Amino acid sequence: MTFFRLIFKSFVYYFKGNLIIALGFAISTAVITGALMVGDSVRHSLELTVDYRLGKITYVVTASDRFFPQNLGQRIEKNSSFHTSPALILPGIA
Repeated sequence: MTFFRLIFKSFVYYFKGNLIIALGFAISTAVITGALMVGDSVRHSLELTVDYRLGKITYVVTASDRFFPQNLGQRIEKNSSFHTSPALILPGIA
């Protein structure tokens, strides 16, 4: 028996086991790749949602239980180099 015939017979004998291992490897690779793609897509869509909801808000001025006058944002923008976007933030429970 030559060396190449031994390799061929070994390949034929273990073909089913090797095929199952290769299929399992391919399926697990596809599942992990799909999960990474879905996770990246979800992260991107959540970042876009936050950007759409917050707009250009970079700094927040809060005053605990009191409200600011309606034109405070305009006054801050007039007296500084900041672009202001007034927003009303209320606590909530879901």
